[in-house]
Amino acid sequence: NAGIPGGGAYLGPELYYAWGVPTNVKVIIVSPGKARVYVDAFTPIPIKMELVSSTGTMTNLQNFRYDERRIGLVANAPINPASWVVFPTLRLPLLVTDITGNRFTAVVAPGASPMSGTLMELDEVHLVQVARLYRTANGELRRVVFGDTDILPLTTGIVGLQFTYNPASRLLTVYIAARGGERNPAGPSPRPPAWPTWLPPIASEDLHYRVLVKSLTWRIRN
Repeated sequence: NAGIPGGGAYLGPELYYAWGVPTNVKVIIVSPGKARVYVDAFTPIPIKMELVSSTGTMTNLQNFRYDERRIGLVANAPINPASWVVFPTLRLPLLVTDITGNRFTAVVAPGASPMSGTLMELDEVHLVQVARLYRTANGELRRVVFGDTDILPLTTGIVGLQFTYNPASRLLTVYIAARGGERNPAGPSPRPPAWPTWLPPIASEDLHYRVLVKSLTWRIRN
């Protein structure tokens, strides 16, 4: 995308993002009989782990809740992100393939980027959550968390939504445009100056309404 300031950035109408939810559950044994194990994306060897909670009582990961949503692990479901885990000291995503009591088995998640790391004893289990942010054809702004069937629009009246990301600077920017509810009898307005010319144009029909534009930028730390 050479036309984007800081060329080489991503430009698109939707955003996929992931984060880890801490569980207070930690690894206490990593088989075969090691306190740490070397893991990489080229050798999906099953890793068997025994877990314990920080309070001394085992947490049932299959019933784990976050923000009132049940996001527990689902064994043998490669396309369900609720089955993915990650550890703070091992950034490689792991796919849980079996859960039995306080033990589970995991392999490197399919499609993981080639990377490697060391899984150490007492690393905390984080459940991976994946979401999609996008605009529907009727102007709804939606956030879909994978594995969650309750999908509600965040807002309506959105006439423009674009994301840019530059991996060199790790800057993520969102441009969002919303229109008012009353049609302008004087005809269409010009393109809002806050909507960059290198972004896809706002539809001419939407310019018959007052259009407000907002942009926000974040630096992705990891």
